[in-house]
Amino acid sequence: MLDKKDAKMLEVLQQRGRVSFKALAEECGMPESTVRVRIRRLERGGIILGYKAVLSPKKVGRETVASVSINLTSKRYERVVLEELGKMHEILFFSPIIGTHDIIAFTACRDIEGLNALVNRISKLQGVQGSPRTNIWVDVKKWAEWSIGIPKEVVK
Repeated sequence: MLDKKDAKMLEVLQQRGRVSFKALAEECGMPESTVRVRIRRLERGGIILGYKAVLSPKKVGRETVASVSINLTSKRYERVVLEELGKMHEILFFSPIIGTHDIIAFTACRDIEGLNALVNRISKLQGVQGSPRTNIWVDVKKWAEWSIGIPKEVVK
């Protein structure tokens, strides 16, 4: 369970992951030593999964950003397909879903030809039904703003 101080620290870290312990402590109204202990506890507890730079795909040569919706011939192939998707460097993240499709993958490819090649590779995986459907994202606006709000019921 998180308390209000944890929630405040997590909110700040999601917006400014490189904030210093000192600045975080000042913003949250706690001693720096307390902030350090709390952050380590949140890391060890698996709440904070890591820290990283969020890149603009287009500025690093990945001009075509798309979602790829995948259907499976049977649910028994899900684990194998997910493992294979995890090996594909063009895929940013993916998840099984509930709805019209079975899995969705978000991708960043060099160009349309690269996306077509990726979709081709995915369609050849054992357990994938037909050709995956794609939606190309024309102008992504919020790469760095994907943060998770902390539900009130989690904060004591």
